Amino acid sequence: MKVVVEQKVLIKLLERGGMAALSEGAQADTSNRSLLIKSVHIKVADDITVSSASSLVASRYNSPIGSEHGIDVKDSGEIVVPAKELYDWVSKQRPNSQIGIVLKELDVPELLNVVDSDIAQESDKKAIKRTGTITVTSKDQSKTGAKWSLNCYDSEQLPSLSPVLDNSGAKKLFEIEAVKFKRAVKKVKFAAEKTHYQHLFDSICISEHEDALYALTTDKKKVALYRIADSFDGELKGLLPIPVLPLNQFIGFVGDGEKIVAHYDEAKNKVFLSTDDFIIRTSMAEKDKWAKIPPVKLLKDVKYEKLGKIPKDILTSRLVSLTMATNTSALFTFAKDSLVMFAQSEVCPSPMITNAPVEGLTKDVEIATLVSSVLGCLKAISDEDATFHIADNENSLKIVSDDDESFTFYVMAVNKGYLVENRNNAKTK
Repeated sequence: MKVVVEQKVLIKLLERGGMAALSEGAQADTSNRSLLIKSVHIKVADDITVSSASSLVASRYNSPIGSEHGIDVKDSGEIVVPAKELYDWVSKQRPNSQIGIVLKELDVPELLNVVDSDIAQESDKKAIKRTGTITVTSKDQSKTGAKWSLNCYDSEQLPSLSPVLDNSGAKKLFEIEAVKFKRAVKKVKFAAEKTHYQHLFDSICISEHEDALYALTTDKKKVALYRIADSFDGELKGLLPIPVLPLNQFIGFVGDGEKIVAHYDEAKNKVFLSTDDFIIRTSMAEKDKWAKIPPVKLLKDVKYEKLGKIPKDILTSRLVSLTMATNTSALFTFAKDSLVMFAQSEVCPSPMITNAPVEGLTKDVEIATLVSSVLGCLKAISDEDATFHIADNENSLKIVSDDDESFTFYVMAVNKGYLVENRNNAKTK
């Protein structure tokens, strides 16, 4: 194989097609297949196809070839090379560089990662074959550049991604403008857990409710909800939990003017996300676990009463101060046009108390909740003021955005008994 590719074009190919191999999960893999899992497959024929796969996600990106597309093919062929090393090297070249890739094959493949070479030569199918090296060169307008070589592995040892990424038998759940979908994901992803062993609470749940499409995240203590669109094309009913990490990577490579299509393979419990030339398939939480996610209807059916507005910058400052005393909960007391926040320090004998003004307070109420959850919501909204509501049963707070009516945040109440007792004891001292 011998090709010359514009630097920015090759970056795009590797980011999309190599998404799985470049992921944290793939790069942390230590199995005897790790060299292949961390590698990207580049195949040049009538077009150029770049693909990779890990245990969580598979990705593929197709591009036409030709000088008008920034890809000049001298000889067709295919290579399997370390994704991160190639990507890092290409990204360090100047943006106007031309990147040459030339494959030099070995006469006899070399077996890697074997313990006993005599046994491996005959029967060890786990051995990875190095079939040659690629030489990558860069040259910019100064007619100078850089040169490097990387191992190339046997493409026949890779599982075929054609059936893996075939979504023809899967049900189309939704098709939506990328700009709307990306906005929703960016708004709600903060409320998900960073990692969850079942890939449930580290997922963004795409949900249907009354014909509208929503994005929802939760860690059981808080919920971020965003109305993506009033209507959509697809058969989604209920919810679809998609792990945040691959979803966030995917949308980062999709242009605002594109459309995102989601298919679901119920038999294999896999979701496909695609544009015209880019597709990923990702694993999901087991379907019997999905019921742990609160449906949009449940959130919408709870009645809330508006409490009032609090300047976001003031409230953020007060909450940041509270984090010096506690990394968990605080007592929020709404009364006399102000919010008084009480936190018991674990390392200091006296509690920390902060307050903030409340505009148009409608009722006095007291609730204990998580400081970090409220802080996270304030970072997600662009409003100058945060508008608070209290549930009729006073077991949760709702924060809405006046600047973006599609966004709603819910934070659950926690037991306030010990905080009330400590606050009352502090008053008597």
